[in-house]
Amino acid sequence: MTLRAAYTKLQSLIRNPSNAVGDSLIAAMITLTPLFFMTMRGWTNTWLVIGFILAVIFLPQNFRYLLGHLKYKQTLLIFIAFLSPVFAILCSQILRHDLIFKAFDGPMRAFLAGFVFLLFIVKRINFLAVLQFIAPLSLLICVAAIHLFPHTSAFWGGRFATYFADPLTFGDYSLIIGFVSILTLNNNGNVNSDATPLKLLKLTGLLAGIYLSLGSMSRSGWLAIPFLIALTCYKFRDNRSIITKGLFSLLLLFVIVYFFNADIQARFQSIFTEVFGWLEKKEHYDSTSGGIRLSMWVVASHLFAMNPLAGYGDLGYREALMNHPAITSLASDIARESMYNGPHNEFLANMLRSGIFGFIATALLFFAPVLTVLTTPNKNTVQLQLTYIIIALSIGLLICSMMLEVFNLKYTISFYSFMIAAIMGQFLSEKNAF
Repeated sequence: MTLRAAYTKLQSLIRNPSNAVGDSLIAAMITLTPLFFMTMRGWTNTWLVIGFILAVIFLPQNFRYLLGHLKYKQTLLIFIAFLSPVFAILCSQILRHDLIFKAFDGPMRAFLAGFVFLLFIVKRINFLAVLQFIAPLSLLICVAAIHLFPHTSAFWGGRFATYFADPLTFGDYSLIIGFVSILTLNNNGNVNSDATPLKLLKLTGLLAGIYLSLGSMSRSGWLAIPFLIALTCYKFRDNRSIITKGLFSLLLLFVIVYFFNADIQARFQSIFTEVFGWLEKKEHYDSTSGGIRLSMWVVASHLFAMNPLAGYGDLGYREALMNHPAITSLASDIARESMYNGPHNEFLANMLRSGIFGFIATALLFFAPVLTVLTTPNKNTVQLQLTYIIIALSIGLLICSMMLEVFNLKYTISFYSFMIAAIMGQFLSEKNAF
């Protein structure tokens, strides 16, 4: 490919180009940020910072266009959602008279992504054209990493993971990205718009995501499978052959895995036995993984009710957790000890950390993108495609977050924030957005 052809291709991704060097850096950022999300430590964080630097450089050059876009309530809502985790920490710390800069480390990733979101808007970047390749490729890289470095799984008790991504995070995000891969199928709304090799790549991405999720044995991710399948079926509702073949293939895959893998069979069955055992107040089930999580919900809710406005900071609730009579009576010692580093629930974790401000910030991160795509009228074909992807990403992770703190790690909030910035940036920059 000649340099002229390469630049022409670059212009198709960046529909408001400025110069070859700057646009090349932006193209590299949007392509590489998600690629090694769960296989290289610090990768996504680094590229998010690079994206923020590029935003600082290019946003002033497009200030008038940006200012005009920020007048729209949808753009402003998404931007506020990105800033809200930092302001939640700040407000709660002011109320507690407890200013700790380290607490801003994770939320600051969302803050940076807010400016990357504005960069996507002013440069009118076609992220969907990149995502359809990067989503499945990132999962194939994960599959390769699992089998090339099997000692990593041994470190996690045989469950699929990488050297820094634990099985819960690894499995949940793999599953979501897998369904994002198949939801990018036929970007132009035409069943034949994708070439056969590209269709196979997207299908392979879905299968890789399911394979990695099952291998991780992360039950929090499995809870999202019915929703993701229903969403995918709804998207392809006009093509019954795709739905029929897809559902049959997935059902056959699950049957084979369930009946021929005793470990996965036991993990799946335990979802029901642990939950119903805990509800029936059987003593043994208060010490199971599911029972402990349910007990943590109860304890965390009571802790929040004791200090709903300011919260406790990162771990300020520990004293009450172990010594407050009203709390110690609610759950067993093992359940409260398991909560020592967090309640394994995204909403409750931020409610304990930042009180009601943490709840609002978390709700904005999950629901602001979904509300925006669902309430935008007269969506064009690209916006419709992006709508399904944003719902799969946000609501899928919301379901996972019931049993796992999905934004608690710096690389996870960096990845989610970047993906929302990229997808919503393209969605709102489409010509029929308003």
